[in-house]
Amino acid sequence: MLKKITLFSLICFTSASFASSPSFQHEVEMNLTESALSVGGTAVFAIGAGYQYGLTDMFQVGGRVTFTTVGSTFVILAGGTLNLNIMNPGQKINYADALFIQAYLGFTSAAGATSFTFEGTVGKRFAVLKNVAYNPELGLLVAGGAAFIARPLQFSVLF
Repeated sequence: MLKKITLFSLICFTSASFASSPSFQHEVEMNLTESALSVGGTAVFAIGAGYQYGLTDMFQVGGRVTFTTVGSTFVILAGGTLNLNIMNPGQKINYADALFIQAYLGFTSAAGATSFTFEGTVGKRFAVLKNVAYNPELGLLVAGGAAFIARPLQFSVLF
């Protein structure tokens, strides 16, 4: 059973690959940059953390918590990740080198108001070292209005 732990997501605006990386049970994810852009809006920077548990090597479930310094916004999300093995079809999926699609549902609290939130992202992990993967992602965040999000400097530590 594979597991994924997501920890320390830092939100801001804004490859090497091992052929046969071993399977890992845990993944600690650190996002060094993330941004949320909306039409007519401004860039939003935040910090957060999350956890995902691998039900299979393809599917993970978990959550993400984010705190935004602009407007003191707090976001709580729960959802899943689908890992795909497009680069090595027919082989077991390895978190360190997988394409992934994530979908989260939750709530955003800002200035005393709470709104329903949806986040959908797509990304790719690239093995950098034996236990480290670079995994940028792009997506859409809907909380009252839609915003494009980017996490270009996100890394995972696998163990």
